[in-house]
Amino acid sequence: MFRIRKSISRRFFITLIVIAILPVGIVTYYTYGAARSALTGTAYLHMSTIALDHANHLETWFNERVNDINTISQLSTVRDYCSKYCALGSQRLPATDDQRQLASVVSVTRGRSPSYESVHILTPGGTVIASTNPASEDVQNFAQLDILDTAKESKEPVLSSVHQHRDGHWRMHLLAPIVDGGKQPVAYVMAVLDVSKTIDPLMTDRVGLGETGETYLIDRQGRIISKSIYLSREEAFSRSFSSYGIEQALRHQQGTDVYQNYAGHKVVGSYLWLPRFEWGLLAEIEKSEIMEPLGGIGARVFGAIAVVTFLSLLAALFVTRRVSRPITRMADAAREIAEGRLDQRIQYRAEDEIGALADSFNSMSQKLSSLIASLQEKEKSLQNAYDELMSAQEQMVRSERMAAIGELVASVVHEMRNPLSSIKLNLQIIGRTLQEEGALSEHFEIALNQAVQLEKMFSDLLNYSKPVSLEQSATNIQDLIEKSLMQLKEEFLIQETRVDKEFDRELPTILVDSDKVQQVLVNIFKNAMEATGKNGIVSVSAKLEDSNGNSFLSVAISDDGPGVPPQHIRTAFQPFFTTKKKGTGLGLAIVRKIMEAHGAKVDLWSANGRGTTVRLRFPVS
Repeated sequence: MFRIRKSISRRFFITLIVIAILPVGIVTYYTYGAARSALTGTAYLHMSTIALDHANHLETWFNERVNDINTISQLSTVRDYCSKYCALGSQRLPATDDQRQLASVVSVTRGRSPSYESVHILTPGGTVIASTNPASEDVQNFAQLDILDTAKESKEPVLSSVHQHRDGHWRMHLLAPIVDGGKQPVAYVMAVLDVSKTIDPLMTDRVGLGETGETYLIDRQGRIISKSIYLSREEAFSRSFSSYGIEQALRHQQGTDVYQNYAGHKVVGSYLWLPRFEWGLLAEIEKSEIMEPLGGIGARVFGAIAVVTFLSLLAALFVTRRVSRPITRMADAAREIAEGRLDQRIQYRAEDEIGALADSFNSMSQKLSSLIASLQEKEKSLQNAYDELMSAQEQMVRSERMAAIGELVASVVHEMRNPLSSIKLNLQIIGRTLQEEGALSEHFEIALNQAVQLEKMFSDLLNYSKPVSLEQSATNIQDLIEKSLMQLKEEFLIQETRVDKEFDRELPTILVDSDKVQQVLVNIFKNAMEATGKNGIVSVSAKLEDSNGNSFLSVAISDDGPGVPPQHIRTAFQPFFTTKKKGTGLGLAIVRKIMEAHGAKVDLWSANGRGTTVRLRFPVS
């Protein structure tokens, strides 16, 4: 049946895919490739235009600065003053109205653009004629400038390479000679340009760069001298950078390509070299942003393919539903029934041969399910009756055995108590005739103690052999713990034992025989006190616990004694087992018997040198 559905639905679906989707996929492939090529070409042209535009802005900015200092150097007032006085030496420059006018000229020029850090008129020896900042380090180091020799040979303004000042900004020196009538330089106009104040606003212009694009400048060492969108100013100034675009620009090449930028992003970048400044200019934008429109084209194409695929799938499903699906469902349902799941039904409403077959199948399944359910109910009833019978039989056997043991023990103890009492009485009479000290007195004490120990053992044995009868009532476990501790108060004081208590705030009451449970607590507290020895610590806690959906009131009593050896933990609750020099070995056996009578549990945890913990778990109804 599965092969029928597989051949009909799958073959029909594959046929529709080949007819409808394959031509669409082929057309989409070539269309997508053409769109990608066109978009890449447009991106190349766009980034190249941005790079050239920024280069033109830099040239314009520089030409404006050249015109400013040329204007100063060619002013007749400036030329006349410098021609007349500069040759006299720095000590003979008079403070005339012309000099004050020169100071006004450089001040006005300084205010024309934020690019000017300062403007100066200096003699070749570095003497200040006029300055907006006479104390600047550029004035003090004028005579050592690298471009001074170049300026002496040039009749046009010269520009120094970009360099970094102490404040982290990039600066350049623009130097124009002031010539006398013989065309010899007698002084210089020097403009200190704060490059960062000019190129940062220009390079961070976001027009045409989208969200991920940037333009930036590099010097001959590959350092980024303009503001970066990926790095702080300190990071950009601290080292040189390398990428395909940076390397091409430093080789004085111009072009556009796809490469990884200095931040490791794949970009479409345009690069060129600005020889006038000895800078490389790069304009870059991430390729993913450039190709983002292709995502819309791809989404629409894949959406169309998905629609066609969905329609083909619907057609295949329709054929499957009408022809083979009902039969396949019957086969699957028959397999489920064979595995024991009898609630299988076929939902088919058509009035045809398949519909009649489905009705017959459902009727058969319902009757079979009813028969199996009836058999299961009878099996469950028989199992419950058997369990109750076995439980009653086990209880009866246990009661009869305990009654027989109790009767035997009572008889034996009764017969042994009479001679033991006589022995004890005669020992006491003999003891009165003995001296308080001496070997005989010591042997007398040993004999009398052994007789008392036997008498206590007989009492414990009688208590253990008797069946436990409970008088249960709702009891607060915290009250029982306090009563048990009060009963042992004197012994705790003698032993100087400290008792630490920790109880949950709201403890539920439990249905127990309070006298029997108090007997259990006293027995465990006494064992803990004896285990700790002098100045020991006994801890008791009570809290509510959940296990497998059932609630228990857990009482844990711990001591800081030497602990119980691992080989003795399993036998700790067996009758007559004890590690004490004086003990009957029935204390913990009686504890377990009382706990089992309440339907409660008791367990013991211990480790050598780490104390012992006895936990009582009472069911909470």
